Amino acid sequence: MDALEVRLIENLSTVIVMLDSQRRVAYMNGAAEALFGRSKERAMGQPFSGLFPDDRLPDDIKNTLDHHAAFAQREAQWLLAYHQEATLLDYMISDVLQDDLRYRLLEIHPRDRLNRIQRDATLASDYQTTREVVRGLAHEIKNPLGGIRGAAQLLQRVTPPAQLEYTQVIIDEADRLRNLVDRMLGPVDSSQLATINIHRIIERVITLIEAERPDSILWHRDYDPSLPEFSGDPEQVQQVILNVVANAQQALTESPVDKPTITIKTRAGHQITLSGTLHRLVCHLDITDNGPGIPEALKPTLFYPMVSGRAQGSGLGLSLAQQYVSQQKGLIEFTSQPGHTCFTIMLPMEHLS
Repeated sequence: MDALEVRLIENLSTVIVMLDSQRRVAYMNGAAEALFGRSKERAMGQPFSGLFPDDRLPDDIKNTLDHHAAFAQREAQWLLAYHQEATLLDYMISDVLQDDLRYRLLEIHPRDRLNRIQRDATLASDYQTTREVVRGLAHEIKNPLGGIRGAAQLLQRVTPPAQLEYTQVIIDEADRLRNLVDRMLGPVDSSQLATINIHRIIERVITLIEAERPDSILWHRDYDPSLPEFSGDPEQVQQVILNVVANAQQALTESPVDKPTITIKTRAGHQITLSGTLHRLVCHLDITDNGPGIPEALKPTLFYPMVSGRAQGSGLGLSLAQQYVSQQKGLIEFTSQPGHTCFTIMLPMEHLS
């Protein structure tokens, strides 16, 4: 392959692996490195089975590699060495002749990538629809609030001193509602780009949480030290992480949980599509707690404003988190069951100018 062909294959989101006649890895692209968690330098010349746990090929593929015929399989489940759960994927196998040698070419399409793109598109559409409705409602609420507050101030001038506390209550509550509406409206396209060190931001968030309730949470840090700095809005990213971690901390401290623990894991994602754009490198952040989980009734609307599972919650934390992540061209999603709730945040790691 010439340099252009190699460059094109390296930038594909499709996983490409070439095997020689002895089932040894002759080539793999960047997407394959990300899927199997193995660099091409370590994999080249090694048995393909070495990319799987216990050096065992999946049953659906081990008998087809030696057949010189095209083969396709949809929705196969492979347990990979660097994944705790089976990965759902489609793949095709075909023959390729290179320098008079015959190779088996594997083209692999992870289904989770396709499913995430579909979820991302659905979430973005729902988010925009919801934001338009909320912004319209917020404006309708905010307009009469000014009139209520002004009338209360005029009334305060002629109110006997013994009853001034009542007009002050009206003014204070109008101010509180105005502030709440301002938070619902939120900033629009106000990102201030700067250098982001994701681990420094995470540590700052942990410090803020511990300052409020020290020693109430066990922290497990699982950081990828190779993650580079990238461009984004540090204040927005910190607020996103703070909102998610604060929710986890509240869920753990308000419920009877044995050894309440929050795990924060960072990894680099390769060839990830976010908001319809393919990014070569993405910051993949998982925030996991062992709390009671999110009630099933709340899951479909969890990112909507004014939705909260707590009596004292405003329901704006996750809504604002989604708004900020959207402004960063990223993605936030979650999975939850009793004893395991994980929020995943993915942010493009754009090159620093």
